[in-house]
Amino acid sequence: MRNRLALLIVPLAACAGSSHTYNGQSISQYFPLDGERWWEYRQCAEFDSGGPVDSATYSFYDPTGCSDPAEGVLRTEKFPETQMSGGTEIVQLDTFRISTDGSSTPAYSVKWSSDTSKGIRIYSWTDSSTGTVTAYDPPIKFAAHQMNVGDITETTTGGATFTTVFEGVKADCPNNWSGVWEECVHLVVSSDGPDAPFLGDYYIGASYGLAAFLPAGDSDVWVLDDADWQPSDR
Repeated sequence: MRNRLALLIVPLAACAGSSHTYNGQSISQYFPLDGERWWEYRQCAEFDSGGPVDSATYSFYDPTGCSDPAEGVLRTEKFPETQMSGGTEIVQLDTFRISTDGSSTPAYSVKWSSDTSKGIRIYSWTDSSTGTVTAYDPPIKFAAHQMNVGDITETTTGGATFTTVFEGVKADCPNNWSGVWEECVHLVVSSDGPDAPFLGDYYIGASYGLAAFLPAGDSDVWVLDDADWQPSDR
C-alpha cells in the first residue's frame, strides 16, 4: 500500500456589522495546475506515527530521517497536453516510482481540474501496470471552490460515493523541499467503493501544492522532497 500518491487545501470571521459575508476558504489556490510542474516525495518510515498526521506529529518531516528511505521516491509530473471541457481545463498528473537504483516505473495517472468557480475535480484514474481506466461521470468533487472547517463534499459516481472533509488550516506545513510553509490546509478524502490512489489525507500549501499525503489505509506519510514550476510559454 506504500506505492500510492496522489497529486496532484484560515477562515476569516466576518466582522460584526459588515456588509460582506465570508463564504469559506478559497481551495483551488492550494492545488495549482498551471505551467509545467513536477513534484517528488519521500516516505519517512522512521518517523511513522501510526496514524493520520496532525500538528503533534510533524517531527517526521526531519530531513535526516528522509535521507535514504527504502521505499525510494514518488515523482508526479504534469502531462504537457491538456484538454478543455465546458470551459474547464483538465490536467493529467502521471506518478512514477523511482527506486533506489534510479530506475523509474509508471504507477498511475489521475485527471484533475482546479479553478475558482468549480473547485477541484477528478475525472478518471489509470492503473499504469494494467492500463485499466476508471472514469467518473459526473466527475468527483474533490473540493468545492470555497470551504469552511467541517464542510463536506459528496459525489456519487462510478458506483461509489466519494466524500471529502475539510479538516482545517494548519499553522505551518513542514516539508523537505523548502522548510516550513506558513500554512497548509488538511483534506480527508474517502470512498465506500473500490480503492483508488487519490484517497487519503492531504496537506496542501497555497501556490505550491501537496506538502504531504497519507494514503488511505497506510501509516507512512509521503513528504515533499523536491519540486519545480515553469511557465508554459517559455
